[in-house]
Amino acid sequence: MCQVRPLHVQTFLKTERLRSRKYAQILFQQGRYKRYPFFVVRYLFVSPTSAFAAESPFAQVLFSVPKRMIKHASKRHRLKRVMQEAYRLHKAPLVCMASETNYLLIGYSYTASTQPNDRQLTTDMKHSIQWIIASSTS
Repeated sequence: MCQVRPLHVQTFLKTERLRSRKYAQILFQQGRYKRYPFFVVRYLFVSPTSAFAAESPFAQVLFSVPKRMIKHASKRHRLKRVMQEAYRLHKAPLVCMASETNYLLIGYSYTASTQPNDRQLTTDMKHSIQWIIASSTS
């Protein structure tokens, strides 16, 4: 059974953000990916012996919305907030899976040129988390 503090399940901590350029490059070069209607999700498991283990409780996540797709900064920031909120709400099974095996790097890159409603993004985020869990166990 998963032994994770409830605090990590319902919050999106600063330590959960992937800010390291080095790990972001590793994620985009070596990680597995899948396309969804509004974004591409990439993930990569990292061994617990790496320096990454000291930085994060279980996983680090990167959200990107390119300026080329969404021109206005306020709309880009809103999309990032919606994606972060959807991840925060649905990350509980991912927390348990990652804490029992290895540490996890995840990257979400927005690819659509239109703005979806929040429900569509939340649904895709939920499916992407389920895909990460399913593909890691197989």
